[in-house]
Amino acid sequence: MAAGVIPPPTKDARGRRHYKSDYTAGMHALRHYFASITLADGVNIKELSEYLGHYDPGFTLQMYTHMLPSSYGRARQAVDRRLERLALRLTEQRRSRLEIGPDHTELDSGPDLI
Repeated sequence: MAAGVIPPPTKDARGRRHYKSDYTAGMHALRHYFASITLADGVNIKELSEYLGHYDPGFTLQMYTHMLPSSYGRARQAVDRRLERLALRLTEQRRSRLEIGPDHTELDSGPDLI
């Protein structure tokens, strides 16, 4: 059984439903499922720690670090997005310089370039 999947209830002799309630199913599994989906969608450890009622975010990090998405992929995507915006801006500047003429020497520089 996968974590976060609550199994269907069983019935006793009188037809009453009973739900499994150990750490592999039930509310505990639902809690882990909540942690995994929030981390996958970008909630940070400090916020998750507060949501789960943990006193120390370090404890939450130890428990759920294996569920954190790879930082390498996010870093590559961030750099790619920034470089794509820079390339687009430089292309637009080149086009406008060609339209204005070769004598125009205004340079766009500074941190807002990127």
